[in-house]
Amino acid sequence: MLNRIRWMRIGISLALLGGLCAATGIALYAGSDSRAGTLATRTRLPSPLYGLSAQERFDTVQKLDAQEAATQQAFREQFAAAGRAIGSLPTAVMTGSVLTASDLTELAGRSQAVVVGMVVDQAMADDYGSVVSSLRVDRVLAGALAGASVDIRQPGAPTRIGDDEVLLQSPGNPVLRGATHYVLFLGTCMNPEWVGYACLGTLGDQFTVTDGRLTLQVGAGGETEDQYWAFALDGVTVDELAAHLAAANHSGG
Repeated sequence: MLNRIRWMRIGISLALLGGLCAATGIALYAGSDSRAGTLATRTRLPSPLYGLSAQERFDTVQKLDAQEAATQQAFREQFAAAGRAIGSLPTAVMTGSVLTASDLTELAGRSQAVVVGMVVDQAMADDYGSVVSSLRVDRVLAGALAGASVDIRQPGAPTRIGDDEVLLQSPGNPVLRGATHYVLFLGTCMNPEWVGYACLGTLGDQFTVTDGRLTLQVGAGGETEDQYWAFALDGVTVDELAAHLAAANHSGG
C-alpha cells in the first residue's frame, strides 16, 4: 500500500470495461491504510478539449474514450497472460459515494449469508473490468449458503495511469486479497449480468481475520468517519461476532 494519497485529475474518461464507471474528469487517489485524512498533492493535466466547440468536444471525448479503453484492454490482457498476481499492485480508488449500513442488524438483514473463509484463487473476469475471487467457506455464521465455496465478483482491474500500474477499485468495496482469511457479508449482485456470483457492497461487509479476531477493511482511502459503527467490531472474535449476529436476528424477529 502506498504511504500517501495521490490525486490525479484526468481530462478524459477512464473506460473500465464492464466494471467501474467512466466519466469526464474522474479524480483518482492511491489508497492508504490510514483512517486519518492525508494531505493530497494535486496534479492537473492539460485538457485536450480546450478551445473546442461543444460538438468537437463530444467527438473528441468519444475518440479518446475508445483509445483509452483499447489501451487498458491491451494492458489487462498482457497482465493476465503474464500470470501476474492482482494483489501485487498498489491500489487506486475512484472517488464517489459509499453505501453503508446503519448497524449490524441492518447489514445482516440485507445479506444472504455471513461466512468465514479464505480466498484460494483470484483472477480477472472475462470482461477485464472486474475481479472474481474464489472463497473457501470454512464456517457460515448467519443465513444459508449452498456448497463449500463461493465466487465473489467485484468491480476493479489492473490499470495503467501514466507510468504507474495500479489496481483500480471502487470506494467502499476493496478487492479481496489472495490467501487471506475473511468474514464476509454476502449479497446479491446488482449487476444483472453477474448472475451466479456473490457480491459485497458496503464497508461493513468485509473483515479480515487474524488469530481469530476481526479487522474492518476500509475501502474509501481512509475517509470513513472514525465513529462508523463497524469499527467497534475491530478485535472481536469470530465467536463473539456469531453471538452478535444471533442476538441481532433474535431482536429482528
